[in-house]
This record gives sequence, structure tokens and C-alpha cells, in this order.
Amino acid sequence: MPLLEALAKHAVIINTQSRQTDSLQQQLSQQLNWTIPTVYQADPQRAKSYLAALNQLHRQVHHQSFTYQRDIPTTINDELQSFERPFSLKLATQMAEHFQVAHPQASITATMTYQFELINWRKPQ
Repeated sequence: MPLLEALAKHAVIINTQSRQTDSLQQQLSQQLNWTIPTVYQADPQRAKSYLAALNQLHRQVHHQSFTYQRDIPTTINDELQSFERPFSLKLATQMAEHFQVAHPQASITATMTYQFELINWRKPQ
């Protein structure tokens, strides 16, 4: 944190992603008992470590979390590929039937949820 403060004139602002979920991926995970892969950029520990470091430096921190969602078109095949493990055409077809789409390459909507942590503090004088 002192290195960031050294670059700042008056204040430091950090905006970091702490969560990212995909509604269809979550449903497939439950259906198949597969583990959802980690999303590197969405690290809940990163913001916590920043806040802990700033607390140790006795900085008066302002912290705000914000979440937003967006619907994205995807396919069962794309979602299955996101698990980074092999799967068969038979499995993809079964999942398409389960989610009531014509075939594994047919468009289906997933809701993506993103959470960000906005952390800011004034540079010490």
C-alpha cells in the first residue's frame, strides 16, 4: 500500500472484482456434481487482504461493494467446456434436453453476476 500511496497525489482508489457467478454453470454443476472452476480475476480474498493491510497502516478507509447482473447468450456446449474437463456429445445432448433447448449448440441465456469492491483512502500528509 505504501507504494501505491507514493504514486498518488491525494488519494488511492482500488476497484477489485470479488465474485463472478454464472447461473447456468451453477445449475450444470449441481446436475453433474462437477466443481465450478475458479475465476482468477474474482478473488474474494484480495479485497480482504487490502483492507487488512490498510487497517495495519491505520488508514481511514471507505469501502463499498456493488453487484450487477447481465444476461448473456451461451450454449450448453460452451458452458460444459467452461468446466475444463472432457465431456461426450451424449452428455451435452442430455443436458440440452434437461434445459429444454433443441440441441447443445442452441442459444440459451445465462445470468452473470459480478461483485466488485471499491476501496479508497486519502494519502497521509
